[in-house]
Amino acid sequence: MKSALEEATRLGLDADPMPLKKHGWFNYQHAEAAIVPLLKGAKVIIEIGAWMGLSTAWFVDQGMKVVSVDHWKGSPEHQKGAGRFDSHRVLPTLYEQFISNLVRKMIASHVFPMRMSSKEFFGLPVTSQPRADLIWIDGDHTYEAVREDIVGALDYWCRPRVAGDDYAIDGVKRAVTEVASDRGIAVGHGHGKWWFEW
Repeated sequence: MKSALEEATRLGLDADPMPLKKHGWFNYQHAEAAIVPLLKGAKVIIEIGAWMGLSTAWFVDQGMKVVSVDHWKGSPEHQKGAGRFDSHRVLPTLYEQFISNLVRKMIASHVFPMRMSSKEFFGLPVTSQPRADLIWIDGDHTYEAVREDIVGALDYWCRPRVAGDDYAIDGVKRAVTEVASDRGIAVGHGHGKWWFEW
């Protein structure tokens, strides 16, 4: 697994990265209030969905090594005509912007991008899946995709904690509560974040 710094070198972005672009929806204050207790003792986090790296940078700032799983093609809500802040305009260079942002913030050696869908990631052989203390779910927000990500995270080989963002979105909330009910797991939530309590 290569670090984002190695990826920057491969892409020619180590010496000449794109300008820093802080675009995303991750709220640092809400994260401080809701997520910090989940990170106690954690060293490695797998984040499903990274966009331009706002959440990635926050997790690194908390002392984590971050495995970022994303295909960097955008979710359905980011496509042209979906009405999400013209997000589609950044898609052609989204991955390069993510890597450049990490280089600009000098955290690229702490991040390990895995450029693939979450479905592909959870389908990897166990020998290719990194150990993690927490899986953070914030990728595709459709009900089906969130449910699939949650099931993949709960069945992950090293049994990490599982949490995510955007609990207020109907599809996310439905997937979280249904899987929790199916598996007899309690759900905690606050400040738009959610987590399983065990």
